[in-house]
Amino acid sequence: MKLSIPCMQCGFPKDGTSQDFKLYSVPVRDDSVYEIICCRGHKTVTVLQEEKYEILFEIAINAVSDGYYRDAVASATSSLERFYEFFVRVVCRAYKIPAPELEAAWKHVKSTSERQLGMFLATHILHFKKAPMLMPGKRVEFRNDVIHKGHIPLKEEAVNYINTVLELINPILIEIKKTMADSAQALTMERLTERHSRLGEIPRATMSIGSLVSLVLSLSEPHPTNIEAALKRIEDKRFKG
Repeated sequence: MKLSIPCMQCGFPKDGTSQDFKLYSVPVRDDSVYEIICCRGHKTVTVLQEEKYEILFEIAINAVSDGYYRDAVASATSSLERFYEFFVRVVCRAYKIPAPELEAAWKHVKSTSERQLGMFLATHILHFKKAPMLMPGKRVEFRNDVIHKGHIPLKEEAVNYINTVLELINPILIEIKKTMADSAQALTMERLTERHSRLGEIPRATMSIGSLVSLVLSLSEPHPTNIEAALKRIEDKRFKG
């Protein structure tokens, strides 16, 4: 998956030159910080706003479009795991758990997905007073076959799996927006500030790519229930390109 990023200096010139919104294709980075040198020689940095789970979910959708169905399943799995971590961090912030205490606890679970799941279960029950819906057994078996046993899935299987991940994330995401919006926003702003703080004096901007599991999507807007429409948009765009 690649991102299309404009040069903000060309888009909003201060020297009287004409506007240029040319897009530059860059590969996705783990740190969400993208440096480009445009055709006019401007060196700029764009910081992506999305949380890690959002980016991984978009990678999964694009992997389906590219025909890499094993990668799609792996990325969707990682997206769900990182969403669980995000949820834990939002809940802890909402309950005013000191950040050093959370980090001290998280270091004991960060290398084991099963322990992270346990932490998610505990925080979900604490906040919502009920157990969450988890991945159905057949989907868990399918995921393990793909990731651990080398099973090569069909497109339909990958799409169905990603749709299940979407069904698990979005109801909780909606509840976060309803009950912990301030905590989620504060966590996002904290991460953005940390990313920007590493950049010194380089001209920079913040950008959002949007996602099917978007934090910025308003509660008044419909939240998607499957990835088919997004897949069609990607394929139509490539066909026209």
